Amino acid sequence: MKRLTQELPESKAADILSAAEHLFARHGYDGVSMNAVAQEAGVSKANVFHHFGSKEELYLAVLKQVRRELTRDLAAVSATPGDHLGENLARVGQLYMHHFLANEDRIRIFMRETLEKRPGQSKALAEKVFSQDQVALASLMQAAQERGDLRAGVDPLAPMALLMAACTFYFQYADIMSHMPGTATLTDPDRFIHQAVDILLHGIAARTNV
Repeated sequence: MKRLTQELPESKAADILSAAEHLFARHGYDGVSMNAVAQEAGVSKANVFHHFGSKEELYLAVLKQVRRELTRDLAAVSATPGDHLGENLARVGQLYMHHFLANEDRIRIFMRETLEKRPGQSKALAEKVFSQDQVALASLMQAAQERGDLRAGVDPLAPMALLMAACTFYFQYADIMSHMPGTATLTDPDRFIHQAVDILLHGIAARTNV
């Protein structure tokens, strides 16, 4: 497999990846050809294949680029955590929420990918796109468990998975919810994250015997 973006001529890599990102977001993996990418980027098809040996390789490079900023920020949170579990959950939740809302077209690529579930793609995504995020989040939560902040027996990644699920729900349904009564907390991103973290930390029951 050829090496990805960091070793390409910067301007050419940016043109090809930007064109591919735009097309994949609009048409999905199956709806995009390497001819279309070349035309959109203003380069030859041979040039695209020179840098990316296949459409699959180009697609993975696009997905990795889409998450680069989030991956960097999650690593920073893991490297310099706060003193409290709630603070760290809130920081991660805010990062995901900001990433979703600031990159709507890019996020649609991931939404489409997870819905289509192309054969063999899950393994490639896990290894080449999501692995660094998982390492950062697992490290953050394992440290919390070792400090006694996270209850023993709780899978360290489970709270993060629930937080990501909450952000995904907000991204997909906040606009619809904004037209329904009594949903103010569910349509303000900051309040939504605060509420999600509060529920993760303290649950929803007012008494312990319910």
